[in-house]
Amino acid sequence: MEINEGDALCRNLKAQKQAIVAWDVAELLVQINAREPWIRSLGELASRRCHIVGETYVFNEAATLRQTMAKIPNDSVEKTRFIALRERTRNTFVQLQEEGPHLHLLMENLLSHIQEVFAPVLQPASPTYGEMVSRKRRGPLPRFFTAKLSRV
Repeated sequence: MEINEGDALCRNLKAQKQAIVAWDVAELLVQINAREPWIRSLGELASRRCHIVGETYVFNEAATLRQTMAKIPNDSVEKTRFIALRERTRNTFVQLQEEGPHLHLLMENLLSHIQEVFAPVLQPASPTYGEMVSRKRRGPLPRFFTAKLSRV
């Protein structure tokens, strides 16, 4: 089941990227909200798996997939299935780890473009009280600048 959640998260990452590339902020927000339950479910499944594995081993010794596979005969169908499952799981979660940073970079780029577009609209036409106070604290402009300004 964890692999299914991982696959769903991979599809979600792709949908988020498509929304960013298409500048579809509404769809991006839908995909971000859809991701949270999958992440929560993945954590719950991992906890449940650890609990089950812990109960099956004597003295609660930690069992890895490699240790479990070593106990299965090499020519068995179970071993073949285990190997295929391990490979699919590894590929899915490596893809998630690699794609995550790329998605965040795309989001940062989108945010910077949005801020750039709205910057002129968000800047007040006249200085605000805070800007006037901070200018007074700085003091007058140096003589070099005032001399250059008076010539213009």
